Amino acid sequence: MRFRDNIGMALQDLKRRKGRTFLTSLGIAIGTMLVLIMVGLGFTLKNFIVDAMNGELSSKVITVASIKKDAEELDNAADYEEWNEKNFKKIDSSMLDKFGAINGVKELKASMSTMVEKLKVNDSTKEGAFSIQGYDLNHSVFFQDEIENKKKAEKDENLKTIVSGSMLNKDSKAEAIISEDMLSTLGFSKAEDAIGKNISIIVDKAKGISIKPVEKNLKVVGVVNKKLLPGNSIITSSKDAAEIIGLTELVENYEKEKGFSSVQISADDINNVEKVKNAVLAEGYQAVSNQDMIKEITKAFDNISLALSVLGIIVLFVAALGIVNTMVMAIYERTRSIGVMKSVGANNVSIRNIFLVQSGTIGFLGGITGIVLSLGIFKVIEFGLEAYLKSKDISMSLNFNIPLWLIGTTLGFSIVIAVLAGLYPAMRASRLDPIDALKG
Repeated sequence: MRFRDNIGMALQDLKRRKGRTFLTSLGIAIGTMLVLIMVGLGFTLKNFIVDAMNGELSSKVITVASIKKDAEELDNAADYEEWNEKNFKKIDSSMLDKFGAINGVKELKASMSTMVEKLKVNDSTKEGAFSIQGYDLNHSVFFQDEIENKKKAEKDENLKTIVSGSMLNKDSKAEAIISEDMLSTLGFSKAEDAIGKNISIIVDKAKGISIKPVEKNLKVVGVVNKKLLPGNSIITSSKDAAEIIGLTELVENYEKEKGFSSVQISADDINNVEKVKNAVLAEGYQAVSNQDMIKEITKAFDNISLALSVLGIIVLFVAALGIVNTMVMAIYERTRSIGVMKSVGANNVSIRNIFLVQSGTIGFLGGITGIVLSLGIFKVIEFGLEAYLKSKDISMSLNFNIPLWLIGTTLGFSIVIAVLAGLYPAMRASRLDPIDALKG
């Protein structure tokens, strides 16, 4: 018998038993659908998170801490001061120059910060939680990419960094820029009213202990858009901030002794992030980037997808038992016809191929059905999610898709599982004795 004849007879037999064929292939379809949906969801969520992170400025930023690269992990927060003293590594202006000279660096900003509870404006004392941030004004205060990303996010190309006054420059002394959010707290009705006014930073606590109040006067030269600098935030030069922090930390000449607590380095391209980070690590500092987080997210989602796909594969193996049962029943029903075929010259291979084609066809039909169902379910999920996000005025979308390689692999696996399930019945049918088969 020709193989084409085997296929014709197999398909004809399946067609005569439509109900059984449908129910058997349904198990394969469910298993295929589960594999595609579970793994597809994992891929979709992973790609969404990774693409979102890569699309943000933070994906190109390396954060450097004033801690040694080989510092042991801090186990107890109560031991922080001892741990920090042991692992501290100062970042000074000369090190900033080295960082800036690394190939692939676009911008960097170096800062130190503290919190104070009292300010004085126009002889009126204001109490609250006020952030004092000192920057090296030879470098950036806001990254250019940071400003451009905010414009895109707010859909406002005319968004201003400074809503009134001017930005600090490298020659600024005893000057500050404040957040737009602080205006009402300080008693100003509009940004223009704050320009030129003096703010006295009152330090009356050092390491949690009350001390004789000391004041540091800063002149407001600019008001920063609250979308770029939220909260009660005051930005000044690192030298002026160091005076304030030195009082709160009881450290004389803080900038010389401690330097900058944090440095953020913006790479010129996402492909240079790892190279820049390695150059910083080579200087002996701790450095992290969002690319490290992306790697962890990718690894986690890959593990989740693997675990979920195993569930679908288990269903496929259970469905394979149904194929074994179906094919064994088919052999019993066709025992005499097998005997007739053998008596007219059909060999064992031909008989076996008929049943293998049947089982493979069941796997193929089940796989195709599972693919169609999973694609349909994805479309329903996508439509429902977009409608929900739209109702909440959230401008975000998830494009659910199943990679073609995953579809092809799953379909192939469904067919292979079905053929393997049909192998035992097919071998059994091929070994039937023609005389016994004719007797029924």
